[in-house]
Amino acid sequence: QEAKEEMESLVGEKMVSVRMLTRDQYGRGVAQVFVPRAIPFFPRQGVDEVMLQAGLAEVYQGMGAVYGSRGKEFYLELEANARKAKRGIWSQGKKRESAAEYKKRTKD
Repeated sequence: QEAKEEMESLVGEKMVSVRMLTRDQYGRGVAQVFVPRAIPFFPRQGVDEVMLQAGLAEVYQGMGAVYGSRGKEFYLELEANARKAKRGIWSQGKKRESAAEYKKRTKD
C-alpha cells in the first residue's frame, strides 16, 4: 500500500518520459520512467531511483535483468542505503517477503 501511494504521489497525473531499455523474453518492454523535477531545468527524476531510496522497491537480479545507464551497482547502493536506514520494506525485518519469495510461493 505504501509503495502504491508513493507511486501515485510521484506520477499521478504528471506527464512522464519513458526510456526503453530492452524487451524481455515475452516481448514486453522493459523501461525506465522519469518525472519532471519541481524546479524547471533540473534533470528529470527516475521513478525507480526514488522508489529504491524510499525502501519501497528492491533491485531485481534475476535472469534477464537490465539496469539503466547508471548500472547495477548504483541501484544496489540505493537499495543498501535504504536497507541500512530501515526505510519502507526494510523496516519489516524478518517478516518481509522478497519479490522472489513471493513469486516462488504463488507460482502455479
